[in-house]
Amino acid sequence: MATLLPKSNLYVYYDNNKHIVGFLGEMDSYIAGLFVKKEFQTLGIGTQLINHVKELKNSLTLHVYKKNSKALKVYLKNNFVIDAETFDNETDEIEFSMTWKK
Repeated sequence: MATLLPKSNLYVYYDNNKHIVGFLGEMDSYIAGLFVKKEFQTLGIGTQLINHVKELKNSLTLHVYKKNSKALKVYLKNNFVIDAETFDNETDEIEFSMTWKK
């Protein structure tokens, strides 16, 4: 994890057995990654991680692939708005730039 998000602030969500089930990496108000184990998705863990970071920041930005409908739904539910739609030449995917402001 540390090599994937080396300069990020990492916020971790643990289950009752102290196993990591989700984490959010944030770097200079940019959400570099949000991951929740599949069996723990739809339980509000992503929202809790986002809300924690929202308490610390005045605004946040991120990028998400258009085809990642689950993540897009979470971000829209948490009041992020789509600012731009671009094409990622490295992955051949459409990507949204999103922001949230207090």
